[in-house]
Amino acid sequence: MPSAPAVAARETIAKIARSHLTPHELLAEVAVQIQNVIRFEHGGGLLLDHATLLPTGRACPYPHPALANSLLRNEVLTPDVHKFAELARQPVPVATRAQLAPEAEARSVRMGSILTSAGLGDEIRVVFRAGETVWGAGSFTRGADTPPYDEEQIRFVADIAEDVGRGLRASLARRANAAPRDRAPGVLLVDEHLEIVSETPAARSWRAGMEPRSLMAIHAIALSSMHDPENERTRRTRVRLMTGEWLVLTAAPMATRPGDPQLTIVTLDRLPQSERVRLLLRLHGLSAREREVTQLLLQGFTTDAIAARLLISRNTLRSHVKSTFAKVGVTSRPELMAVLAGDAPRGR
Repeated sequence: MPSAPAVAARETIAKIARSHLTPHELLAEVAVQIQNVIRFEHGGGLLLDHATLLPTGRACPYPHPALANSLLRNEVLTPDVHKFAELARQPVPVATRAQLAPEAEARSVRMGSILTSAGLGDEIRVVFRAGETVWGAGSFTRGADTPPYDEEQIRFVADIAEDVGRGLRASLARRANAAPRDRAPGVLLVDEHLEIVSETPAARSWRAGMEPRSLMAIHAIALSSMHDPENERTRRTRVRLMTGEWLVLTAAPMATRPGDPQLTIVTLDRLPQSERVRLLLRLHGLSAREREVTQLLLQGFTTDAIAARLLISRNTLRSHVKSTFAKVGVTSRPELMAVLAGDAPRGR
C-alpha cells in the first residue's frame, strides 16, 4: 500500500496538472510534491523538445549551477546510462542508479565524475510523457550518505509521470496572451564555455521574450551543434515564449582558423506556421488519424473529399472531427483554423 504522503502528493500533482500554471511553474510545484515523498538533495524538472529531446528549460528548486551545467553537458554530449532518450523508449520510464549493475555504474561518467564527485548518491530519472510523446523529464539525486530509493518511492515517481506529462502538454498548448509581433530573425554567437559573446538586436529581443529558465535551450542547441555538426535534426529545437508564441532555434558551428576559439551561430526565429500547426495538433492530444483529418480540413477539403481520400465512412470522419473540436476547444472549422493560426480571440 502506498504511504499517506505518497497518496496525498499524487492527488495534489493530479490537481497541479489540471491547473493553469506555466510549464516552469508546473514543474516547480510538482518537484515540491516529489520532495515530500522521496526526499532528494539535488534536482528538479526539465522541459524537453518533443522531437529532439534536447532540454529547453529547467525548473530546479534546489539549484547548484555548476553541477547543473555539468549534467547538461553530459546529457547532450556524452554516451551514458539512463539518458532521457533511452527512458523515453521504456514501458516504465523511470530508472535509478541503484538498479545499475556495478560494471555499468563504473563506466558511467555521470555517476562517477559528476555525481560521486559532488557528494551525491542514488539518482532517480524519469521522463514525463503523454501517450507516446515526451514533454519533460526529471532527475532527483540524494546525498551519498542517504539510503537508495526504495521500491515504493520508485513506484510513486512512475505513477505520477503520465499526469505530469499531460499537464505539461496542456500548459504548452495554452494560447497566446498577446498577438504575435512581426520580428526579424535574430542571430547570436556562443563560445565553447556557452557564453553569449555577440548578438543582434533582434536576437536580444527574442531572448527578452523567453522565460529566463528557458535560456538553457540556447546552451543545449549549441552543445548539440558542437557535438554533431552534420546532423541537422539535432541542431534544431523549439521553445515556447512567455507570450505563448513558439520560437525555433537552429545552430551551426562557425568556421574559424586553427587555434581560434570555437564559436557556434544560433539563429532565433518564429516557428513556421506549418510546423506550428503540427506542434499544436500534437499538444492538443490529437491522434495520428485526427491530425491527418485536421490537416485536410485546414487545406479546404470537403468532408466528402476527406472521407474518400482516407477511405473511411462519413460517420467515422464525423467522429474524428467531433473529437478534434473537443480536444482543441472549438465548435467549428473556422474556429479551428483561427486557433491553429494564432488568431483566436484572447481568453478563449
